Amino acid sequence: QIGELAVRGPQVMMGYWKNPEATREVLTDDGWLLTGDVAQMDTDGYFRIIARKAEMWYPTKPGKPAFPRDVEEVLYEVPQVKEAAVVAIARQPVAFVIAQHERPTAESVIAYCQRRLPLELVPRLVIFLDDFPRSFIGKVLRRELAKHYEQYEQSRT
Repeated sequence: QIGELAVRGPQVMMGYWKNPEATREVLTDDGWLLTGDVAQMDTDGYFRIIARKAEMWYPTKPGKPAFPRDVEEVLYEVPQVKEAAVVAIARQPVAFVIAQHERPTAESVIAYCQRRLPLELVPRLVIFLDDFPRSFIGKVLRRELAKHYEQYEQSRT
């Protein structure tokens, strides 16, 4: 079963410094810290992190959740794709791609995804970038990618 990972123990923080509202959002009354990670436990009791809760979306209502990783794994099958990141915008996936030396067309990437993914997970748009915005530890900043999408849409009008 997939769900939000919660942890409890002496190592868990008592709360955010001078921010009781943020503390109430992540700490339950009985001491569980809601990590914001979506995870699945295997039969041996190990957890596999699937995504961040904030990154998942529901393509249809009611429906099962979708995760960027579901689409990104298929994008990485395209030989010309060096890196890929997916962001849900208006409950639809948008793919951001850094190409290898030879850049595929957006249409060919979408066509490949149409053969490999359910319709609701096929990116409605592919945006090529030279690099992704990243945190100081190298993690892709998806919220910044969403801003690239907004700029892309504004440049088309």
